[in-house]
Amino acid sequence: MKKYFVFSVILLALVFDLSASEVWAAATAEYQILATTMGGVQGMQVPMMLLLDARGAPAPSGEQRASHAIPPGMKMGKELPLLRPELQTGTAEKGVPGDLENWTLKIYWGDSKEVGKGQPIVISPQDMKSGKGLAALAGSEGAWKGSPPAGWGWGQWPNKQSGIPVPAGASLNGGHLVTGNYLPDIKFDITRHDFLPPLNTKIGGDPSTSMGLSWKPVQGAVGYFAYAMAADQAKRESIIWTSSSKASMGVMTHEHSAQVKKLVGEGVVMSSNKTACNIPSGIFAGLDGVVVMMYAWGEDYWMSYPPKPNNPPKDWKPDWTVNALFLSQWMGIPGMPDMEELTRMNSPAYDQDDAGETPARDEPGEGRGGIGIPFPITGF
Repeated sequence: MKKYFVFSVILLALVFDLSASEVWAAATAEYQILATTMGGVQGMQVPMMLLLDARGAPAPSGEQRASHAIPPGMKMGKELPLLRPELQTGTAEKGVPGDLENWTLKIYWGDSKEVGKGQPIVISPQDMKSGKGLAALAGSEGAWKGSPPAGWGWGQWPNKQSGIPVPAGASLNGGHLVTGNYLPDIKFDITRHDFLPPLNTKIGGDPSTSMGLSWKPVQGAVGYFAYAMAADQAKRESIIWTSSSKASMGVMTHEHSAQVKKLVGEGVVMSSNKTACNIPSGIFAGLDGVVVMMYAWGEDYWMSYPPKPNNPPKDWKPDWTVNALFLSQWMGIPGMPDMEELTRMNSPAYDQDDAGETPARDEPGEGRGGIGIPFPITGF
């Protein structure tokens, strides 16, 4: 499974240039919270993830210090230290799909039991290396800002000093205070936003036929996106499907809710009232290692000081801004038990005689589900 995972990460970097810095807001201090809910089996071990990111200008000439005093509902102590990241660069592992030189990419899309007209888009090894073809695909690079400009102080959690797990049931609700020697005091309350509920998804059917996905609505979600992938080692081909209504790489990380809503209107992301979709028949036939991923985004939390006026002048500049983004994600493997089934199998009342074969079906959500192994979030 590692080989498909590595390929996905490298492919995202090619499409969206995730390491690039973005244009900065007018504020001289910014704080970002990325809150993630994990579904599936991995979610049983790591149900939630959190990335805290502080940056401010100018940076002090000496040691940079910052911390975040957190509300009791987070169940993680009184405060979390924010340390400057130690960035490292690496290369893809040779001999796996991360080595893109001789690989062809085939991209399918759409909520349909049959392959749509004009599919797949085929991107040759030459185009993979140059990036030609990938850049034309619809999608979004996400809300992660990359490294700050020179001269800015920067701190993140988790870090080498503190990386305690986020416990199940943790809540961001309550009062927060971020302080540091490159930041003003950033004080804010979160009351109407929190970690999203888990994205419980089931996979029906079989990779050799049309597979169907179904999920329970996630309260507060503004859109959904599904993605499936497998690799044909013999042909050195990677096959990708997305739930978009047009050729797309979609969004596979945190994104601002306004951008998600825009992508819903463009047909890249599914609307919040969707609860099922189909994967076209036969595109993964004969392939092992098919993985399916699901994403749901919630509404952003925004805060600034001074508060943003209704009609701000062009030169309006807050002292600081806070932005919290919320994501629920899930990953599964066709034919593996889903969370409800695993819970039932682990219960004392489970009877082994009841563990019969579940026939493959074409309708979304009627077959067996998948183990949830979360896809990485950019910047974690």
